[in-house]
Amino acid sequence: MDPANRFPRQLYLLLVLLAAIQSLHYYRLLPATVASHFDGRGELNGWQAKDVFFGFYWGGIALTAFLYLAIAKLVAWAPLSLINLPNKDYWLAPERKEETVAYIGGQTMWFATATLALLMTAIEFAIRANLAPHHRISSPALWILLGAYGLFVIQWLARFIAKFGRTT
Repeated sequence: MDPANRFPRQLYLLLVLLAAIQSLHYYRLLPATVASHFDGRGELNGWQAKDVFFGFYWGGIALTAFLYLAIAKLVAWAPLSLINLPNKDYWLAPERKEETVAYIGGQTMWFATATLALLMTAIEFAIRANLAPHHRISSPALWILLGAYGLFVIQWLARFIAKFGRTT
């Protein structure tokens, strides 16, 4: 594995471990039916069984892991005609393909890590709302979280485009 890709992967695995600890800690504290959906103002507008709530949580974690692995493998194995990448003939030429695949794998791992951090924080907000008497999420905190993720996505896309938009 490329050393540059090791850190995001280790960080992702650490977040998965923290998500497991979070789940194990809070599962016993929550009632059988939990507040699970909130509107943009942080007001509760949906309930579900605790098992389903945590099932969706772990499904999201599994999905981020699967997408990371699938994208990295797809770029390595797929024919060029199926890959949509700026200047793909240059970047996926045999002499650069391994480096390009490693870069895409690392960048995808950063995206998966940021998405997992978003998911974990959103779940933490929902859990804390369940443990509070008013069952409400702090709307400003929610919007700050979404704004930070949006800024990450913009920065991630800008770096990706800057890297593959050139041929040197």
